[in-house]
Amino acid sequence: IEELSSYSVHEALASFDIGNRSLNKENTTGLDIGLKSHGNNYLVEVTGYYNKVNNLIYRKPLALFYSDNINSNTGMPVGFNTDEDGLQVYQYNQADAIVYGFESKLNLEVYQNVTATFISDYVRAKNQTTDENISQIPPFRFLMELRHATPKHWYGFTWNLVAAQNDVAPNEDPTAGYGLLGLYGGLKLITGEFAHIINLKFSNVLDQKYKDHLSAIKDFTFMPGRNIQLNYKFIF
Repeated sequence: IEELSSYSVHEALASFDIGNRSLNKENTTGLDIGLKSHGNNYLVEVTGYYNKVNNLIYRKPLALFYSDNINSNTGMPVGFNTDEDGLQVYQYNQADAIVYGFESKLNLEVYQNVTATFISDYVRAKNQTTDENISQIPPFRFLMELRHATPKHWYGFTWNLVAAQNDVAPNEDPTAGYGLLGLYGGLKLITGEFAHIINLKFSNVLDQKYKDHLSAIKDFTFMPGRNIQLNYKFIF
């Protein structure tokens, strides 16, 4: 498997990965506490967790880069370098770690056929030996949605807030926070024995420039800007 034997460019992750044949099995001991409450017009769910992971396997970013570009002075490939030329090198590593966080969700019926949803999550992971942060951990996220829906039509908006991620591992770049506005709508048409479902989705309405902390391309470019998607489904 790649954690053990990798030694090549990982195109999907835009990195050069180095395996580690001395990896051992992970072992986790954890505690999860969940609370749930519901009524005629609301639903609340909150879950907190605390996990002690022995031999956590993770990709450790190194202060090393790899490029197959040709060096103009030597005529040879650049290869491994410390000049931030090319793809960052990651090595599979493991450590005893603490992983903790929470997830929450609130659904409210604010009016007839109108619901509001609020979702948030947070996770933190630290190396117990060095007290350093584990790499590639998402920041705090909060999503709000207001939706009007009937069997024949629906529409609404989403507001996705993502905090800055500054709790990074050595040689891992932090990312700034951002907010994304989304709009959507759809309808269902019945013609005889057939159904036509049309959905229109408008993402990143404000054309926000942002970088997803877990994205493989965050070191090279921004995530997609404003875009529109139209989907049609025919049911017979």
